[in-house]
Amino acid sequence: MEKLPRKLLVGLSFTDDPLDPDFGLVAPDSRLVEQAIWYAKKVGGSLRFVHVIEGHDFALPGYDRSVNTITRDRAEPVLAEAVSDAKDAGVEATYELLEAERAWYTIAKLAHDNADELVVVGPRRSDQPWLDRLVHGSTARRLLRKCPTPVWVCHPRERLDIQRVLVPTEFQPIATELASVGDAFHRELGAERFILHCATYPGLIGAHRSSDPETSVAEYRNSVIEEISEKFDALLGHDEREAWHTLISDESVEEAVDTVAAAEDIDLIIMGTIGRAGIAGLVMGNAAERVLSQVTTPVWVVKPVGWVSPFS
Repeated sequence: MEKLPRKLLVGLSFTDDPLDPDFGLVAPDSRLVEQAIWYAKKVGGSLRFVHVIEGHDFALPGYDRSVNTITRDRAEPVLAEAVSDAKDAGVEATYELLEAERAWYTIAKLAHDNADELVVVGPRRSDQPWLDRLVHGSTARRLLRKCPTPVWVCHPRERLDIQRVLVPTEFQPIATELASVGDAFHRELGAERFILHCATYPGLIGAHRSSDPETSVAEYRNSVIEEISEKFDALLGHDEREAWHTLISDESVEEAVDTVAAAEDIDLIIMGTIGRAGIAGLVMGNAAERVLSQVTTPVWVVKPVGWVSPFS
């Protein structure tokens, strides 16, 4: 990646009841607006704030306006204020307020049709019923699978700047792209780069069965670590590797990412997704989705080369 994305679509969510006096953005998305403005200002980008009113419209007894009309009337000033805040910061911004059956689909299609470079959304809503999350998935999870652009899931944090990024890698082909995103954050925002691999030891049982298991296990584990080190060199380049913090863990990916993110004060986790579909995707998900459900650190998810958009 030569440069970080400049053209952003920011999906925003509102509280459910438009008649509630406190109706407004869900709490994490208020911070999301600030994060998006900060990022766009840093990279010279533009923002398009989007809210999708989901479901079918219906009349409310005792009111002369439908529920969607009331929602629109109350949401529009909030979106206009977000645009005003962005412009005050010197960032070009617009907003769209749409009605559709599925928010995630509408956002993904908008991103495709308008050639957006990055979609930014908040984390899964904690008040979403668990059965709905299981069957339908959250907007963020659906976008990870279907959106043609990278997706930035922004958990709210105390600081807005991005000082440290973490790239978990399994040394798959997408690893090069993920490392290049980390490089772009380093070049443009001065972020420190951490790269993590979770080691596996398939030959450990055989080593334990040797005549000298203690020595055999130690030698085998060292050989695995040396092989991982060589893969780091091949991925990053021997000289460039010195500019990265390279980490190896024996934990599962989601556990290791959570541990490292906390220990190293990571601001952003950069991962790839395979966009798994069908029942396997519903039940198992993939590493990016499992990490997303585990951590409270923002996650930036990239599609692999050759990934086919459902909107192509």
